[in-house]
Amino acid sequence: MLEKAVLKELKPCDDNLIQLKIRSYGGLEFPNWIGDPLFLHLKHVSIGGCKRCTSLPPLGQLPSLKKLVIEGLYGVEAVGFELSGTGCAFPSLEILSFDDMREWKKWSGAVFPCLQKPQINGCPNLVEVTLEAMPSLNVLELDNCDSGVLRSLVEVASAVTKLEIEDISGLNDVVWGGVIEYLGAVEELSIQSCNEIRYLVKSDVDARFF
Repeated sequence: MLEKAVLKELKPCDDNLIQLKIRSYGGLEFPNWIGDPLFLHLKHVSIGGCKRCTSLPPLGQLPSLKKLVIEGLYGVEAVGFELSGTGCAFPSLEILSFDDMREWKKWSGAVFPCLQKPQINGCPNLVEVTLEAMPSLNVLELDNCDSGVLRSLVEVASAVTKLEIEDISGLNDVVWGGVIEYLGAVEELSIQSCNEIRYLVKSDVDARFF
């Protein structure tokens, strides 16, 4: 409780805050002012190393937020409406990064109308992803994740032009065959440490029989 009380008292006195970084916060949850939509000019939020936190603040209600970085929150198992908040969520967010979220298992209830570049690294237990369409998404980067995350994201993103994936568990020829069907707009493709993939496109498979 002491940690939360201290962070609560650190609330900025005016709404001109542009960038917010929180590191190694020891509380279980964040005070209400973090994510307050009255911070009209807040564009960049970074939260990292808060290993005891079990949930995220309602950052989706920040009207000008363009970049959100969340890393090293080991206690978070689900991300959903508590992050989005109520009403229109993430109206300006363009870049979203999750890194080293070891116990994160479920991601749901999020709407990202302007999201262009999600980055998900070191989230090996994330297997359940239920999101709305992402019409602006054009760059997707995944590292050390489950193949279900890749499949779920490409299904809601119709305009991906650049895909970078590395060390995706469970990504075999069958799963990749389903993924590639959604990648008609891809111009740049990088695949590393995905050793179960033998063929990039279906024609490579068919060629074996001629």
